[in-house]
Amino acid sequence: MSVVSILSEVLDSRKGSNLSKFNGYLEDFLNSDAPISDEVKETLTKVLEEYPDFRIITDFRFNVNKKAISNQIIRYRDLQKLPNNYFDLSFILYGQIGEREVGILVAHGNRKLDYFLAKGLYYCLTEQYAILEESRSELVAITYADLGEIVNYLDSLKDGKLRVGPLQRRIDRKYYNGFYDLQNHIMEYANKLKEDIRTDIFAVEDRSVVIFRNIASWFLFKKLIYIQYMSNKDFLNTKAEGNIKKHRSHAKEAVDAVPYIAFSEMWRMKEEE
Repeated sequence: MSVVSILSEVLDSRKGSNLSKFNGYLEDFLNSDAPISDEVKETLTKVLEEYPDFRIITDFRFNVNKKAISNQIIRYRDLQKLPNNYFDLSFILYGQIGEREVGILVAHGNRKLDYFLAKGLYYCLTEQYAILEESRSELVAITYADLGEIVNYLDSLKDGKLRVGPLQRRIDRKYYNGFYDLQNHIMEYANKLKEDIRTDIFAVEDRSVVIFRNIASWFLFKKLIYIQYMSNKDFLNTKAEGNIKKHRSHAKEAVDAVPYIAFSEMWRMKEEE
C-alpha cells in the first residue's frame, strides 16, 4: 500500500483515537483552532501554497513491534516498560507529487541528537510488521532543524529524478560522515544520559518521566546503530567476508556496546548526600 493509503486511515482525536491529534488536509488543519507555533505555521503555509492537496497527521503516536527480528536481536528488555504508544512524531506531511506519493516524518527538536532519534523513529515505523513497512521508499525523516527546507525537499522529488533514499542520505551528511562518525556521536550521547541520570531524576517530581525518556533514547540509539551497520555492504564484504551471520553478529556487538542503565537501577536510585 502507498503512504497516502496507509496514513489516511489513521484515526485522530476527533474520532476518539489517541493515535493522533489531527489527520486530514493541511488546509483544514491551518484553518482549525489547533495550537501551532509560528515557526511551524510559517512552514506549513509555504507547503500548502506549493502543494494544496497535501495532508498532515499531528502528534502521531505508536508502539515498537517487539516481534520484529531486529528488535529481538537488539534485545533491549526495558523497552517493555514503556507506556503504550510512547513513541511519537510532531507531525507527518504526506501526499502526492506528480506520479509518486511521499511522506515527511518530522520529529521534535533541532539538535544533532534529535536527528539521530528521528532516524531511529523512522526505522521503527518502516521495519518488519510496522505500519509503514510497505512505504519505506516514500518517506524522509527530519527534525525541526530542517523545517525551512521542507518545500525544497518536496520540490527535489517533484520531477522524479531524485528518490527519497538519496535525499535522506543528503540530509544524513549534514549530521554525520559514515558509520564510525555516527557511532562516536551515539556513544557520546548515550554516555551523557548515563552521566546525567541522577541529576535529571531528582530535578523532576516524577522520575518516570526521565526514566521513560532515557529508555526510549537508548533503544533508538541501539536501533539506529544496528540498522546502519546491517545496511553497510562494505562491512558485510570486508569484515564478514560476505557471511551474513557473521555480519549480524558484528552488528549485535556494536549494539551491545551502546551503554545504558537498567530500568530497575534508575528506579531505585537515591539522591547523593
